[in-house]
Amino acid sequence: HDVDDLETVSEANRQEKDREARHAEELVGEETSHFQEWWRTLAVLPTMLALRGRAEEIREEELEKTLKKLDGNLTPEQLASVEAMTHAIVNKLLHGPTVYLKGRRAPADLRVAKEIFRLAEEDL
Repeated sequence: HDVDDLETVSEANRQEKDREARHAEELVGEETSHFQEWWRTLAVLPTMLALRGRAEEIREEELEKTLKKLDGNLTPEQLASVEAMTHAIVNKLLHGPTVYLKGRRAPADLRVAKEIFRLAEEDL
């Protein structure tokens, strides 16, 4: 081995390190974008939680009314099915507003959502 061989190996190592550094920079950029997106969604989180909380209150109230009318005539399996159905309905109804709120972070958008769904400020 001579100096030229060492220089060739050294250059190959430098190029590999450069490739790895570029790859690391790309990963950092991607993860930074993911973090920033997550951070932006935090602004709407209180409104989304209040909306889901209000929907859950309504679901429970209406389920209780229905169960009283049925006077305990449901088997445990039937009761579990009715519970699951009401949860599914609430989740499907709230999916659109939730996606909308995640995409809209302006105070005016949040204010409109609060007004439409009659969410009290103390819930937020």
